[in-house]
Amino acid sequence: MAIKILATGDLHLGKTSSSIHHHSSEIATKSTWQNIVNYAIENDVDVVALTGDIVDKDNRYYEAVGPLQNGFEKLNKAEIHVCVVAGNHDFEVLPQLIRNQKTIGNVHFLGEKGTWETKTLTIKNQKIQFIGWSFPTLHYRNNPMDSFDPTIVDAEHISIGLVHGDVGSLESSYAPMSRNDFYKTNMDAWLLGHIHKPELLNNLRPLVLYPGSPHALSPKEQGVHGPYVLTLHAKDNIELEQIPLSPVRYELLEIDCTGKNDEEAVRNTITSLLYEHANSKAAELYNVHHLVYDLQLVGKHKNIEQLSFWAKNTKDYNLEMNATKVTVRKTQVSAEAVIENMEELAKGENIISVLAQSIIALQKGETTSFLDQLELDWKTIDDIKSAAVYAPLGRSDKSSDEESQERKQYLLQECNRILSNLLSQQ
Repeated sequence: MAIKILATGDLHLGKTSSSIHHHSSEIATKSTWQNIVNYAIENDVDVVALTGDIVDKDNRYYEAVGPLQNGFEKLNKAEIHVCVVAGNHDFEVLPQLIRNQKTIGNVHFLGEKGTWETKTLTIKNQKIQFIGWSFPTLHYRNNPMDSFDPTIVDAEHISIGLVHGDVGSLESSYAPMSRNDFYKTNMDAWLLGHIHKPELLNNLRPLVLYPGSPHALSPKEQGVHGPYVLTLHAKDNIELEQIPLSPVRYELLEIDCTGKNDEEAVRNTITSLLYEHANSKAAELYNVHHLVYDLQLVGKHKNIEQLSFWAKNTKDYNLEMNATKVTVRKTQVSAEAVIENMEELAKGENIISVLAQSIIALQKGETTSFLDQLELDWKTIDDIKSAAVYAPLGRSDKSSDEESQERKQYLLQECNRILSNLLSQQ
């Protein structure tokens, strides 16, 4: 008979989702923990596996202790085991909380103080081995897989690893690991914590999964969020299903405003596409109480400044779809100004020429003396570095390729906007 494991992590008990206009109890992570517990009981789950950062921080102890204890007790009454490791956020508080559950024998905390630890459970007359490692400190710059001993793996039975850390970021301060580390362990599956975005790193043996945060906490955490259920038919036959339990969902929607040259056309386009997109997700929203959009206006437009003005009140958008409230958090105008004589405008030394030269250079992946000076000022002048208007450029001490591209895109957008506005005033 198959064994069912519900896997999740990064719940951050004590936190609530940000950017919600209508505050209510379900936007707190403790409500999602209760839903996870109820789902496990109602769907005959055998083990709940928690991959760290279950509690947000040590100062959340009193907020977390009640919901956590209540959930553990319910799972215990349903004869559901809990296997758990600590992450960087709860390395100190989670062991304390679990030690206080002295009467609950179903909760198994693994790997305290940064040592690998095993726990073998007998479920449905089958043995299954869990091997876990927990954060010993807030920061841990070593690779925990370097101390993993493959000889502790029971090759005769299904083995599941639990570890919290940063896969693929070898300079990370949060237990840096590489994908290849997991392939050398002879394990059947690895369940990971730390990354809030769900990601399946390997679908073959061993299965390697970041279940992500089951509760979307910020607009950066877009798309479906919820725990995963692993149905173990055999060592090499593991079925995987995500259960969308997050009460909040964030989405980014691009809206093409090309040819929408009056306010009514822009408004109609935004409202109709918002409704269509939200309605297309209806089948996935049965547990979602808040669907929050970031809008990005793209395409080509004659007057970027006016387009921004027409779109400035989109945050007042409010739609009810059954039990789901649909709102807009912010609207960013990334449309390109329709400027037909750019090469001609670039001939000269006035501000219009400088902006046109900058746009042409950015589109070609080149630079100008103006852009070079702007970047130098941004990196060296403290008042500029701390000014909110420069925040979209990112941090001046980081220069990854991805951030560099985002920076150039923002500069291109702003040059287009300012040039369009200047030309409209002539």
